[in-house]
Amino acid sequence: MFLRKRSPQIAAFTPVDDNQTRAVALVAALLAPWYYMKNYTLNPAPFVVPTTDGKRIEEHVGYASTGTGAYSLAHMVAPPQWSEPHQTPAFDEMTIVVRGRKRFEIDGDVVELAAGQALLIKAGARVRYSNPFAEECEYWSVCVPAFSPATVNREE
Repeated sequence: MFLRKRSPQIAAFTPVDDNQTRAVALVAALLAPWYYMKNYTLNPAPFVVPTTDGKRIEEHVGYASTGTGAYSLAHMVAPPQWSEPHQTPAFDEMTIVVRGRKRFEIDGDVVELAAGQALLIKAGARVRYSNPFAEECEYWSVCVPAFSPATVNREE
């Protein structure tokens, strides 16, 4: 049941009794998944976040799609006249607009992005996102650490 021979992963250590053998077997079993993990994660399709406001959110990397907590990447399309409540996220968010325009209210300032423009909003800023314009807005966002409903801190 437990390792009795030295494996290549633990060749430098030879257990001298059953307790050490069990300990080495436990460590080897715990490390095995990481030892054989690939250095990439392929996500063949995004996780489509269910919404009720007409906004389309497709998470390609993050908690919901790949189980990644260090960062998230999402593609979004906000319909005309769309907005969210104010929030104070506990993560940095980088946004680049692909098509249309998007409005940001950040700590009392108003910033508008057009296609091809990008913006970094630091964690802890009070922000409100909206698309008060006549055309939909398509954009990508990267959050560090990953977006989470628990850390977005929406004022609802």
